Amino acid sequence: MPTPFDQMLASAVLEMTGEASVPATLERVVALVLDTVESCDAAAVLLFDRTPVTVVASDESLRELVAEHVQRESAPAWTARTHQEPVYSGNLARDFRWPTLGEELSGRLGIHSVYALPLTLTHQSLGVLVAYGKAVDAFDAEDQETA
Repeated sequence: MPTPFDQMLASAVLEMTGEASVPATLERVVALVLDTVESCDAAAVLLFDRTPVTVVASDESLRELVAEHVQRESAPAWTARTHQEPVYSGNLARDFRWPTLGEELSGRLGIHSVYALPLTLTHQSLGVLVAYGKAVDAFDAEDQETA
């Protein structure tokens, strides 16, 4: 029997099929993540199908910052895509993997946590969905499963 989340996701997918463009669809995905993941304060979807990478985010400052760091191959989204596995940091300001981005996200935008989930289709990497939280250790196991 479908859960309420399953029903909500199915409804969202049906609604998105009517979107006029890829960016409009990605904006709906970002909105869905913000509505669904309780601890999520910002979100982004990145598509790696062209250069520069397509970045759609809930906030323009976040979009610019993430796009810049992805181009440098120094961002949680890049790591998730490269290793094809979810990436989590509960304290970006102290995470040695992306020191510059961590400092900028926490200092400029007040974001301390990130969960990056690779988007794949039959072993083909399409992009990455990224949830951001303002709290340290914002995403618990349930939040990560929901994303």
